[in-house]
Amino acid sequence: MVNRLVGPDDRVLDVGCGTGYFTPVMAEAVTSAGTAMGVDPSREAIARARRLTCVANCAFSEGIAQALDAPDGPYDVVVSSLVVHHLPDTLRPAALREMVHVLPPGGRVLIADSRPPTSRIGRHLIGPFTSPAMQNNPRPSARPDGS
Repeated sequence: MVNRLVGPDDRVLDVGCGTGYFTPVMAEAVTSAGTAMGVDPSREAIARARRLTCVANCAFSEGIAQALDAPDGPYDVVVSSLVVHHLPDTLRPAALREMVHVLPPGGRVLIADSRPPTSRIGRHLIGPFTSPAMQNNPRPSARPDGS
């Protein structure tokens, strides 16, 4: 799937990269002709990502999804994995606008996210594998009319 998302010289931005698992995967997929930049608001996560990553075309920076420090269109691809549900409802639109803002026309966005289960059994099953933020994250309505 990664090779269909990115090309050998693409510039990739990984929004909410955490400790940097996915960013080096993107860097290797774009080969040495491309770059991958991971952005996360956690100074500790960025420090760990930098310590653990030894891919030459991969870098990390502190930043927040709703105010990315980049001019118009410097990236070809934006990815965000399991981050959007952590953003407060009021910040999600700004974060999505920023992800598009840093892309040129024809740029690509991949957002992979999850919503917490609503059933008691679902919450019990997923609990050991998720953070308290995910377990207690309110489940916003899927549609603007609240249904």
